[in-house]
Amino acid sequence: MDNRPHDRSDLFEKLANLEGRPTGDFPHGDCRQPRAGDGTLPTRHITRAIRSSARLLAFDLLNAACGIAERRLFALVDSTASLLAHGGSEETARLALESVVGPPVARAAVHALLGDG
Repeated sequence: MDNRPHDRSDLFEKLANLEGRPTGDFPHGDCRQPRAGDGTLPTRHITRAIRSSARLLAFDLLNAACGIAERRLFALVDSTASLLAHGGSEETARLALESVVGPPVARAAVHALLGDG
């Protein structure tokens, strides 16, 4: 993992590159859910906030331990963070990450997403 200090704008650029651009394959332009109140999906309540820096830390942990393409790996981290933000269990998140890395790295990534490690 790269331990040198990062310029804040570099982190935002890295996050934007990993998230990708809308593909147009989805009815709303990308994979994000429509806003509440438009009648297409029920409103979901976020039970905890997952910081972007935590997502990048989890990504870096996983990226160092496996050889999966960065965009696919970040999509896994992003969906795992979403699961946790919407009240999903830590065990489910860990098991999802174990599909690409071993248990110790998956556990460390979940702790990074939750901000306790």
